[in-house]
Formats: sequence, C-alpha cells, structure tokens
Amino acid sequence: DPMALGMRGLSNSTSTLNASVINLLSDFGYASRSHWTKYLGGTPVSDSLFGLKYILSDQTVSPLYEEADSRKDITAYKNPYALGIVYGVDGDVAALNSEDFVSPFELMNETVTKMLGENETVELFKPIKFTDGLIGCTESKVSGHIKYEKKEDGKDTPSVTFYITAPNDMEIFTFFPSEYPREVKLTLNGANYDTYFANETRRIVSLGRYSPQQFITLKMTFSSDNLYLLDDTEYFYYLDEALFEEIMPRLQTHNMQIDSYDDTHINGTIDIDEKHDYIFTTIPYDEGWHVQIDGRDAEITKQFNSLLAIDVAGLEAGTHDITFRYMPDIYILGFWLTVGGVLVLILCVIISRKLNRRRWINSAEEAVTVVDTVGEEPYKELIDKDESDKKADGEAPIRDLLNQISEREARDANRGIKD
Repeated sequence: DPMALGMRGLSNSTSTLNASVINLLSDFGYASRSHWTKYLGGTPVSDSLFGLKYILSDQTVSPLYEEADSRKDITAYKNPYALGIVYGVDGDVAALNSEDFVSPFELMNETVTKMLGENETVELFKPIKFTDGLIGCTESKVSGHIKYEKKEDGKDTPSVTFYITAPNDMEIFTFFPSEYPREVKLTLNGANYDTYFANETRRIVSLGRYSPQQFITLKMTFSSDNLYLLDDTEYFYYLDEALFEEIMPRLQTHNMQIDSYDDTHINGTIDIDEKHDYIFTTIPYDEGWHVQIDGRDAEITKQFNSLLAIDVAGLEAGTHDITFRYMPDIYILGFWLTVGGVLVLILCVIISRKLNRRRWINSAEEAVTVVDTVGEEPYKELIDKDESDKKADGEAPIRDLLNQISEREARDANRGIKD
C-alpha cells in the first residue's frame, strides 16, 4: 500500500478517499470502486495523463516503458511520457465531462484531443471490429443493453464468445460497459484468463500482443442466468503506439517546472500561450487550495468534477511564477479557536490564583485576629504550616501579617490590618 510505504501511488484503500476522484479513475478504466483504488486497468495513455512516472510490477508491462531497476521478482519501469502534476493545455478540455462517456478509450481519445486543441479526434485508441457466438443463451435488446439470457432448456452452460482479428502487432485492450454488471469467467484463446465485472476486474483488461491477422477468441461464461452489455459501443481497441509517441511529447512541453514542494506547497514556473491557456492538475479539487500566479490570487475551478484546474485565458503569454498552497478555512478557524481557548485558560488560571490568594489572606486575617488576642502558642501548628508553605512557594500570609502587626503595634496599636 503506497500510504504505508510513503509513496505517492495510485493504489489506496481508506474511507476518506475523495469519492469524485474514485469515480474519475473508474471512468478512465482503472479498478476503482467504493473506498478504494488499485493500479489495475492502466494504459500508457491514462498513466501519462495522471502523471504515473514509475510502475512496480512482477509482470511484463508495455514496451513503451523503460526498465529502471529490479529487486528479485519486482521490476521498476519508468514511464518517459508521464506528464507533471501541473501542466498547461488548451481550454477546450474544460467542457469535458468524463461521465458522458461509456468507453474509457473514447474518453482518453477526446481528452487528449481537447488538451491539444485539435479539431479532429486524435485516435490513440482505435476500435477493432468483432463478431460474437452464443452457446446456451439468447440475445435481445433491453434498456440500451444487449441482454444475453440462459435458454430455458438449460442443457448448455450459457456463454458468449467474441471473435476478433489482430490488425497489427500492437497491444489489444478490452472494456465492457454495463449498468447491470454480472460477473463472468473469461477464457482467452481456450485458456482460463480472468473474471470480469468482479470488483477488481471491472476495468480495462489487456489481452496482449499478437501477430498481424492472428485470430483471437474471448469467451464469457455466465455465473448467473443473464448478462447485460451496453449496446452501440465498441469493446475492443488497440493502442496506436506510433501516434502515442508523437502526441505525448507535445503535451510535455508545458509541464510546470517545479522549484520546491511539500505536502501543502508547490512552487515553480509555467509557460502560458494562446494554445495553453488552461492549467490542468492531477490534484484532487479542494477549496483549501489557494493558487497565486505572479503573486496574484487565481481562481480555481473543477476539471472532470474532481480535479483542480485554473483558467488563465487572457493572461499574457510567457513564463509565469505559480504557487499552490493548501490551507483550508477550517484550519484557520481551528487556529483562532485554539488561540482563544489558550487565552481563556490563562485568564482562568490568573483569576483562580488571585481568588485563592484572597482566601488565604482572609483566613490569615482571622487567624491573626485570634493570635493577637490569645497569643501564638495555641496556633503554633497553623503557623508552622504557614512557614512550610513559604519554603514551597515563597508565600506565608499568616507570618507576614503577624510581622506587619508587630510593626504597626510599635507605631500605633489601634490601627487596623490592611491588605
């Protein structure tokens, strides 16, 4: 768990995770549900957009990543195309809503297109045509879904098999959208592969790389009597790696140059121009974030209803100083409440000490009156305690008053005791 190891990673589980960010990662094809996210379902495109610079894995990853180090069975891969935590893009991306897309591949294509300010869609992911075959089930249309339902005779275990042909040797991915998920078992080219629609498998799945024109089968075996898959969408895509290698460096040109940072501050510079008039970040949106550009406060906004962004349209082209500072209003309120509480406590202590001293003096006056009448001997114990207190805290009200009486009697025996 990155939290336990002190890493800034994607895989986390806690009830305090930002719900909108969890949904966003799910929209982009990662395994992300409820109160957890896990690095499963990542692609070079999504990893780069969210700034995932290193991948730790015991399996082979995309050849677009570079092997950086290894320890026993774990290898660290570096993503040379990873974007920064803050980078400038075209303002067209501000209008995108990830929830409007049923396919994470189409969402990623459109996100990159808008970030670059292109008019024509940049198809990093290209769809692959497929056909399907049914065993032990029927097919119908229900509420925008294809419904595969077990036959009434129940002779065969119901399943749906998809047939595709690899168009080239690029990595092939699949994602099955559904508003009514039912867990199924996957069999790839006759071998058990995984499940789908379970918690960790409701995500993008890599089917691997194949020779051009190689025939591929993916079989879904039902665990219940029916299966629903969203209609009018593609399920299989391949990543155009040549286009990816051309496009991603264009986005990297406007990464923020970070001079210093910690958990609550980021300081640096960023280049702004006509085609990069919108600052995109991978920082979860929170009103506690405050941004200054060239020393002036900048208004923050939400991107994808979950990430912090800043619209800088109209700002003069060139290099600008930018500072992010996290200081929620509740922290400020808590600080002043704490200061107020401490001051009240100090005041209470001062008042309490004065009241206690007054009670001691009153008791001493009574004792002095009696001692003055009958002598010190009957009250020797009280006077001794008074002397003991003087050694402890430097004060002995009774003895002090007796001494004052002696001095006053020498001058005028009829004068009263004063504080």
